[in-house]
Amino acid sequence: MELTPTEIRLAQLSTDKANKWVLEKFFTHKVEGADSNSNVLDDPDKYGEQLQIALQKSKIQTPNAAIAIPVTSAIIRVVTAPLMSDEELKKAIETDSLWENLVQLTDNLADYSIFHQVIRKDNATNMMDVLFVASKLSDVNAFIDIVTAAGLQPVVLDVKCFALRNAFETMNLPNIAQKPIAILEIGSHENYLLVLKGDDPFVSDLFLSNADKAVLAVKQTDTLTLAPIIDRYILQIRQNLTAYQNRFKSEKVDSVFIVTDTPNSEMINKVLSEKMSDITV
Repeated sequence: MELTPTEIRLAQLSTDKANKWVLEKFFTHKVEGADSNSNVLDDPDKYGEQLQIALQKSKIQTPNAAIAIPVTSAIIRVVTAPLMSDEELKKAIETDSLWENLVQLTDNLADYSIFHQVIRKDNATNMMDVLFVASKLSDVNAFIDIVTAAGLQPVVLDVKCFALRNAFETMNLPNIAQKPIAILEIGSHENYLLVLKGDDPFVSDLFLSNADKAVLAVKQTDTLTLAPIIDRYILQIRQNLTAYQNRFKSEKVDSVFIVTDTPNSEMINKVLSEKMSDITV
């Protein structure tokens, strides 16, 4: 499930005899009186009530819930550290010395739930790249409380971009593991670029002003209004794709998949395809 300021999205899944996921139900519920400036955690009681209504309408039967929390509730960085063995890395993390030296957080490390993954080791330079993901415990607990209050049992909680990666991998697209591909979320709430090659993710935030988000949230009649917004967006996309290729000595990303909550998905696809003609959108 995903709780956004304006919409609650629910999916009920099961596994078939081949142990593959099967989508049984999918339901979206518009949150009454909410807009793109609303915040789920500012009014948890309201969203708990709205989730209960959504569950009743959708006739979802499973009591177990996997929750996707927003990218904005997490700090996601790829940090470079001296090359270490698994045991050395474990000891450095246990003493908090690694993150204190590599990641400058304004809050105490104890206030965060931290996940890490070594995504590249370079013996030539004696360095390695580590994916660092820190989710604020207060936000995590707030989302859990909303879901629990609606009568569900949280069993999985993941940051949206990584939940999306896991879902994407079930599509079994050819060559997905051989070449890097990008997943772009553009919309009124979440905006980021996720580059994947195999199991190694690279995530970068993309800036979109509140004025641009407001335009995207409304159905447009032509591409004239969207074009300048997409131009500003493309500049960031290309900068981050170049940064990825340079950092990981990777081949060019030639496929971008769009995820969006806006009613302008077809026009966004069209404009991006025209302006980024060297990439398949």
